[in-house]
Amino acid sequence: MISSKTRLCIKVLVAMASVPPNRPVNVQTLSQRLHVSISHMESIMRVLREAGFVTAARGPGGGYCMACEPDGLSVWAVLQAIEPTQAEPPASGPQPSPIAELEAGIHATFSQFLASRTIGEFAQLDEWTPPTPGTSTSGFRLRPLPKRSMPQAPNSVFQLSAFGQLRAA
Repeated sequence: MISSKTRLCIKVLVAMASVPPNRPVNVQTLSQRLHVSISHMESIMRVLREAGFVTAARGPGGGYCMACEPDGLSVWAVLQAIEPTQAEPPASGPQPSPIAELEAGIHATFSQFLASRTIGEFAQLDEWTPPTPGTSTSGFRLRPLPKRSMPQAPNSVFQLSAFGQLRAA
């Protein structure tokens, strides 16, 4: 009933709800966490941003943040935003058949169940903490710069003889 794209959107929102509030998560971190390619994750983030579930923060230390409270966002609202045709009840003719009534009942139960569940219910704050901004997740590390040394020489030609005598002594 739910497409793989919608399931992945829900997983991304749950992963983002597991992060402390107002802490951006970048696409690379999410793709590693959910085992999805970066390009596919970028397309999912675009869908979530256009639906209004996440906001983007540019620059170093940027990424995506939840645009709403995870405890106030129902799974049904996500499904309606991502797949509006899936969220519509099945159409029935002027004389509903028993099968159409069954489908309508299944759809009503399905929508009520998903409307009663929120993204925040599935967040696990202890399970996953993304790296803090400024730390690298790759193996590349910068080493400290060497200490700058000042040359020990005279400033002018006129001090050259005095410098030579000091060095000799």
